[in-house]
Amino acid sequence: GGQRRARGAGRQLVVAGCRVLDGDRHGCQHVKGFSRVSVFLPAILFSIGYLQSRKKFCLAFGLAGIFNFGSLGQVSKVISPADKALDRKTALNLIIQAFGLAALITIIVLVLPV
Repeated sequence: GGQRRARGAGRQLVVAGCRVLDGDRHGCQHVKGFSRVSVFLPAILFSIGYLQSRKKFCLAFGLAGIFNFGSLGQVSKVISPADKALDRKTALNLIIQAFGLAALITIIVLVLPV
């Protein structure tokens, strides 16, 4: 369920990034540099979704101090302050990893010849 949606969203973001790059080849040279750097936005969204899927950890739930191991839509609060702190640390670590992955993707796009 959730992993399929995350992968589908990731694919859509990659397609959107390719469309941005494709605009460079159709006479938009005045925005070429900006459009290539603008790949960072879809790359960060892709990276967050990808890492959440791989780690089976929801960034929003980790930051909000909630979890869902029951039926769909049934949310519970994390009671233990230590567990809540660990979830927030994991969420922030995921954000840092996503920024790193998105930066790598953006650098690769910048280095590729047009």
